[in-house]
This record gives sequence, C-alpha cells and structure tokens, in this order.
Amino acid sequence: MTTFVVIESIPPNQSLVFSAQQGPQGAGGATGPTGPTGATGPTGATGVGASGVTGATGVTGATGPTGVTGPTGATGATGPTGVTGPSGPSGATGATGVGVTGATGPTGVTGATGPSGADSTVPGPTGATGPAGATGSTGATGATGATGATGADGGSANYYDYKADTTATSGDPGTGDLIWNNATQISATQININHINSDGIDVDIFLGLIKTNDVIIVQDANNSNNFQKWTVSATPTMQTNYVEVPVTLTSSAGTGTTNFANNHALIVAIISTGIVGPTGPAGPTGATGPTGAASTVPGPTGTTGPAGVTGATGPSGTAGADGATGPTGATGPAGAGTTGATGPTGPAGAAGATGPTGATGPAVGFAQATMPSTTTNGSLWLDTDATSTTVFEQCWRKAVVTAGTTISGTDDYSLTLAYTVGFEQVYLNGVLLVRAVDYTATDGTSVVLATATLVGDYVEIITTSTFVAANTYTQAQANVLFQDQITADVMDIY
Repeated sequence: MTTFVVIESIPPNQSLVFSAQQGPQGAGGATGPTGPTGATGPTGATGVGASGVTGATGVTGATGPTGVTGPTGATGATGPTGVTGPSGPSGATGATGVGVTGATGPTGVTGATGPSGADSTVPGPTGATGPAGATGSTGATGATGATGATGADGGSANYYDYKADTTATSGDPGTGDLIWNNATQISATQININHINSDGIDVDIFLGLIKTNDVIIVQDANNSNNFQKWTVSATPTMQTNYVEVPVTLTSSAGTGTTNFANNHALIVAIISTGIVGPTGPAGPTGATGPTGAASTVPGPTGTTGPAGVTGATGPSGTAGADGATGPTGATGPAGAGTTGATGPTGPAGAAGATGPTGATGPAVGFAQATMPSTTTNGSLWLDTDATSTTVFEQCWRKAVVTAGTTISGTDDYSLTLAYTVGFEQVYLNGVLLVRAVDYTATDGTSVVLATATLVGDYVEIITTSTFVAANTYTQAQANVLFQDQITADVMDIY
C-alpha cells in the first residue's frame, strides 16, 4: 500500500527530508528521591525602644483691639419741589360726523415759553391744556356681498372590468376592451373605451358622465401595485359603441409603466370632481369722519432747587497684632532590636539513573525533495515508497480588474501563470469550472473562459507537476542502515 503526505506553503529551493514508521522509544529510568529540606532558623526578637514625647503646643497670642470708627457726616438738606400748576379743563367732545371725511382743523398757536424760575424757588404754574378737537364720525360699513352657489357633490369612484388591447391604437377597441393611442402606453394622450365591459354590461350612460379634470385609474385586476393614473384633459367624444377620452398621465408603477400585456384583466376606476360656485362681491367701505382741532399751548414748567451737600466719612481704627506660636517638642529615639538569622537549607537527593532508549523500528520509506525555484510557496505530495516521483502543487490567484474571457500573466502575488496542459483546475468565485466546457487551456500560459468575467470576480488556477525525488533509499537499504545504528547504540550502553 502507498501512503501520501501533503505539506503546504514550502518556499522555493527548500529541501524536505521525510521518513516514516520508526520503532517504539525505550522507557526512561526512574527519577531518584529528593533530599529533605533543612529547617528554617528562628526569627530574632523585635527591639522595645520607646517613642519620644511630643512637645506642648505654644499659646496663641491675644488679638489687638479694633480701632474706633469715625462719625458719619451730616446729609445736606434737599431743596423744595416746585408746585405743579393746575390742569386745564378738557375740551368738549365734537359732534359725530355724517360719513364724509371732514377737513383737518387748523393747528392752535403755540404759546410763548415762560421764564425760568430762580434756583431753589417754586416753579411757575403749568399752563391750561386747550380743548381737544372734535373727532369725525366713522363711515357706515358697506353691505356684504352675496355668497356664491355651492358646487355639486363629486360623484363616487366607480370601477368597471375591462381587458387591455395592444393590437390597435385607434378606433373601436371591441367589446370588453380599451386601447391607448400610443404603443408606449404611458406616452398616450387618448384612451378609447368600449361601452360594453368585459362582464358584458353596457356602461355607456356612465361613460357619458366623464368630464374635464375627472381622474381615471387603469389598474391590474390582480395586483394594485401595477397601475396608471390619468387626468381627463378635455371633453370626451362619444363615438358609436365607444368613447374617446383625452388624457394626461399623472403617475404609474409596475407593469403600468412598462405596458400592460394584451388581453390582461384590468379594472377602470372613474373619479368625478364637483363644480364650485363663484364667490359674491364684497360691499364698499364707509368714509372716515373729520379730525378735531388741536388743543392750546400749555404754560412753562418751573425749575427744581439744588440738592444738599453730603458729609465726609470718618477714618477707621488700626487692627491689633497676632500673638507668637509656641515651639514643638522633640521626638524620642526608636528601639534597637535585631532580626535572627535564617537557618541553612538541607541537601537535595541524588537523581535516579536514566533507562536505556528502545530500538528504532524499520522505516518504510525515506526521501529528500527540493521545491523548484519557479514556484512560490507551493505544496509537496510525497510518496512514502520513495521509489518513483514526488508531486508539487501551486495556486495562481487574481481578483479581476478588467472584464474579459482570457486569463494570463501575473497574479496578485507576482506569480506568472504556467501549467502543464491537462493538469490544471480553474475556479471562478470558488466554483470549479469544467475543462473543455467552461474553459479551454491549450498553451500552458493562458486560460480562455466560455463566459466573460466581471470586475470583482476572483479566479484561482491550481497547477500540479511531477519531478523525480533525489537521494532515495529502498526499504531494504533503510533497514540495513537502521539496524547498524541500533547495534552501535547497544554497544554504547554496555
């Protein structure tokens, strides 16, 4: 029987020596007993010296007396406040205007300014306030315009069953069908709807109610996510057996955007909008009444007397000095006791003799192989018979940066692609490809894929090759060498 051993990541030009199935190792001799440990000597007594007495704290000196605070100066007298003159009588309220804005009355003449009073004397009286001018009346409020009529209620949203017809873009769609006037449905500007729906019901009277600004929704009968939403852009035209509805696309989704298929089941929902009446006109605003004449000029105000002088503040007294702090007492000496010496350690016991080493069993193979200099950290497959060949393996790895079908050149680890035709394995994103089906490899330096790679794909190409192992020994030769070594070892023991 032949056994193979795989050893990976071997650098170039490195040699490997391999052997297998050695004989059992002889048992080791017993270890001798350990000698007793010597006793530890006694610890010496601790000294008993007393600590010195701490000196008394000195007396704190008395605080000096606080100085006398000087007297506060007298506050000067405040001058008298001038007398306020009497207020003039209020003018009578003017009559209410009659809707027309009155002319503004003339401004009263400004009285002369009275002379300034002497310092500290009573101020002069305040002049009388002239009467206020009459206030014009507020004009009458105009009548409120009539409220416009309320628009009619919008109709409820009804829907009808139809089928899509994509075989025509004009004319009568046929019973149960609707068509668009453009092969690209969402680009249509008109939808034609037959008056008989796919349930065989004549809905002509309801189609005749469609008007401008109504909303029409065409939806997949099986999936509401597929729809087209349209706004009626002009008045529909009633034709024999069908109606032509001008429309503008509002939104769409799913197959409503990419075209409903021919004969696909649809529902057509019609949402009517109500009409809002006009708003009545607003009534006119009444005129503002006239403004009254201004009041007369007030008299002058007297001057205020001067304030009295504030007295000076007296000086503060001097603070007394602090007393001195007493000295601190000395610390007593420490005790002088000694520590006893440590006893000696006992001798260690002698070690027992080591037993003889067992004979090595016969080897079934011995080989030396060197990794070729053209590889980068490859793998060795060693035949333990060591009589013929040894196989080495290497892997070419590269992340695709340019899409294409041809793989060649150096990989991401600077290894150049080279292989023996028929001894390669190609992996794309971890999936093993089939030779001659998914790729071709004929020149030993490039691989051509049947399908182009994408940027970001990862390609691995594993290649194997064989070489003759050097310095090999047969089993018989190895047995003789090991037997000679065993005999020499036995002679050394005796």
